[in-house]
Amino acid sequence: MFKKQELKNFLVLKSINENITNLQETDVVSLKALTCLVMANYDDFEALGDIIDVKGKKSNPDTYAKIIQYIALGERHKNSYGQFEQLINVMRQWYPIYQKIKDIREEYPRENYRQPKDFIKPIPGIDLYNKYRNYLTDQNTGSHYVDFGEEMESATT
Repeated sequence: MFKKQELKNFLVLKSINENITNLQETDVVSLKALTCLVMANYDDFEALGDIIDVKGKKSNPDTYAKIIQYIALGERHKNSYGQFEQLINVMRQWYPIYQKIKDIREEYPRENYRQPKDFIKPIPGIDLYNKYRNYLTDQNTGSHYVDFGEEMESATT
């Protein structure tokens, strides 16, 4: 399709790109603002629908607004997503060590054994886990995106 109508399609993509480039940051968050942009330029977005094969009931202003929002937010948060992914990897490495420390502390409780001062210090990483805990849990279902185990839940609540 693109090869057949190369110039026309290029102009459509250029027009859409200009409209998206002119968006303010706050407009990207608001689906309503994006829908207004789509409605104002609907002919271009219908042509885009032909190019990217969006047809029938899916070819509507809300669909195009969501596509723009997804791409714009993905671009805006690509760096923070990479950093968050690194954090998750570190926390996955941290969890087995945390679990071993927790198991040793349970095996040798303070009531039965004399413990060095370091033995009762808070385990490093718990505060970090608690700080990002909401981001690791689906707010609708309560399921964890990253499963550190049941013990982690009970230890931090």
